[in-house]
Amino acid sequence: MARLYTKKLAEALLSPCYGFTPYRRPALRFHTGISTITSNEVEVKRSAEGELQKSSETIMRISNGSVELVQGSTYGSLSNDIRTDVIDSVPHIDKNSFENYIEVPRQRFMGILEDESLKLFHNDLIPFKRYIPGTQSAHHYPLDILPRKLSMKLSGDIFVTTYSIHEKDYKVENGRRIRLSAIPTLKTTPNEVLLQKLYGRNVILIVFSGDLPHSDASGALEWKEAIDLDCDTHILLNSPAPIGASYFHKKYINSLATALVEKNDFSCILRKLTAEETIAFHQYRKQFASVLLLDKFGYIRWHAAGKPTREARYLLKEAYEKLLNEL
Repeated sequence: MARLYTKKLAEALLSPCYGFTPYRRPALRFHTGISTITSNEVEVKRSAEGELQKSSETIMRISNGSVELVQGSTYGSLSNDIRTDVIDSVPHIDKNSFENYIEVPRQRFMGILEDESLKLFHNDLIPFKRYIPGTQSAHHYPLDILPRKLSMKLSGDIFVTTYSIHEKDYKVENGRRIRLSAIPTLKTTPNEVLLQKLYGRNVILIVFSGDLPHSDASGALEWKEAIDLDCDTHILLNSPAPIGASYFHKKYINSLATALVEKNDFSCILRKLTAEETIAFHQYRKQFASVLLLDKFGYIRWHAAGKPTREARYLLKEAYEKLLNEL
């Protein structure tokens, strides 16, 4: 009897939150309850004579507790060629690992932890990557780009502070922009509406919460490096200041911004988000960095949480290219 009461209470409390996901759905139902490459799949590149092109290269060798530089033999750019082939090749898409639901982590209500997760059904058109408990790999991403009618839009009342390098850190000499300071001077632009800031262009938004070990800045930069696209990419930190620790939190934000702004567009949300807004950004798992593909109207057309995989990178690239072809 107590279990039935807890389940009904969970459904009543969570239903409004689940409604605000990156995906619209006609009905809502609750149920309780990496590709690998073998050596024979890699084609070794050879010269016109059929032999590998041999060259020499200085390499580091460690022996007997000492380090020395020696001339070693390598075979052209074989490793780079293989790496490029692997990255550019189409990965095997395991469609059996996609489901028509997103599994929501177990929740605690009134001190009682549900012993089973909830499976949220969104639609029967586009399946989502199943989450495997205990793994860090990307999950919850759709197999295809979501139609706008099934997508949710960014909230219009989310304000961010954007950080950039101050103009005084540069000078123009002979038509060239020269950096004057090794440590960038931060320029802050507070109280920007995130939706207005990104409106009018297709953007890949990388979101992290700062939570260790998988949702810190390195997790966001891992996604940034994995995205092999010529596109607008923006890094967003969702980290409200703890009560009574605003001074130290501000120093933490400034140190992060100092490390990121030279090569990245970086903003920070400083207020606490609602449950619906948090779900939209983090897809139920705030402990991972996440990536959102936004169209020019601010609709979330593709979403993933967790560390990038070849499959996730490929599907994101496919979704972005389809988005570019939309009117």
